[in-house]
Amino acid sequence: MAIVMALSACKQDNKDVMPKVGEKLYYDITNVADTARKVEMVLEVLGVTDSTVTTSQTFTFSDLEEKISNEYTASVKEEDSEVSMKSIFHENLMPYMDSLEFVEGDKMVKYRNKMDEKTVLEPARMVLKSKADGEDIMIELSVEERKVYGKETVTTPAGTFECIKFSENHVAKIGDKEVFKQLTGWYDYENGSQVKQTDCSKDGNVIYEVLLVKIEQPL
Repeated sequence: MAIVMALSACKQDNKDVMPKVGEKLYYDITNVADTARKVEMVLEVLGVTDSTVTTSQTFTFSDLEEKISNEYTASVKEEDSEVSMKSIFHENLMPYMDSLEFVEGDKMVKYRNKMDEKTVLEPARMVLKSKADGEDIMIELSVEERKVYGKETVTTPAGTFECIKFSENHVAKIGDKEVFKQLTGWYDYENGSQVKQTDCSKDGNVIYEVLLVKIEQPL
């Protein structure tokens, strides 16, 4: 599941609205093809500086005993937040993590901290190389066709939010195989949280839906 939840940690460059260590966002992830499989994701803020936010994602699957966790650090700048390409394509890269080598391109994807319908999001592309059975496998990752549609009101179990809707295509070419997903996100521009997300296949069918269900503030 391609998730740009790093956006939830990248609030405006204003200390008054920066996230606090210990803040947690709870999401339900629905696999549309298998609704019996429940997945919960908890996004927790681990560290905050003037320029970065370190966040963890923990996935709990209803059919697995173990939890899956990962961490990433996002750079927060005056106008843009930067999210690692590797974190966006984490699921695609998991089998190759031990032997990944950077070749060329963009290591980070830029998102605007304050988006509106006039916002332009630039595409990003990165090429990596991995070894399997002694042979090089070329991996090309692209975030493209990025569009911002404007404001929409979204209601979830966590409340009602005024959001900016945006979409982008995530394309992973690994050897002679290609994986395509279109991500559509609804981002709460006032509080800096991603509220809803859908991942669609190339034919437009929804694969996953992600929904914010609870916000927990540190004591």
